[in-house]
Amino acid sequence: PDVAAILLQILDDGRVTDSKGRTIDFRNALIILTTNLDDDEVRIALRRELLDRIDDIIPFAELGEKQIEAIVEIHVNMLAQRLTTRNVRLDLSPDAKLYLARVSMASGSGARYVARTVSHYISTPLSTALLRGELRDGGAANVTLDGDALRVAAA
Repeated sequence: PDVAAILLQILDDGRVTDSKGRTIDFRNALIILTTNLDDDEVRIALRRELLDRIDDIIPFAELGEKQIEAIVEIHVNMLAQRLTTRNVRLDLSPDAKLYLARVSMASGSGARYVARTVSHYISTPLSTALLRGELRDGGAANVTLDGDALRVAAA
C-alpha cells in the first residue's frame, strides 16, 4: 500500500478504512512521524501535499560522547544489578566507561550499539570467568583500560 496516500487520508479525513471496510477514527490522535532523514532530505522524499499537512519538523541532534557515556553507565548498572544475585560487585574505571562509549560511537549506531558493546566487552568475559571459577560468588570484578583494550579481572 502507498503509505503516503494512507497518511493523507488520515490527515485529511481524520479516519482511514482498511481493505475489509472497517473504519478507524483518528480525529483525536496525535500522529508522530520519525525518520533518519535530515530536513532537506525529508522535503525531497515526501510529496508536497503530505508536507503541507505536517505542522512541524523537529530535528534531533546526534548523541555526543557524554550522552553515550551515560547510556553505557545505565547498561553497566543493569549488569551490576544482575550480578548481585551472585553477590558479585562490578567496578568500572572512568577510562573503561569512556572506551565503551567511543567503541559504541565508532560503530555508527551510537546508542543502539551500547548494549552489544557492554555485552561483548564485559558480560561475555564475566560469564566466562564465572564459569571457569576465576570469579566466585561474593567476589568483585574490575574493568579497566589496559593500553587500547579493556581488561576484565577478578579482584
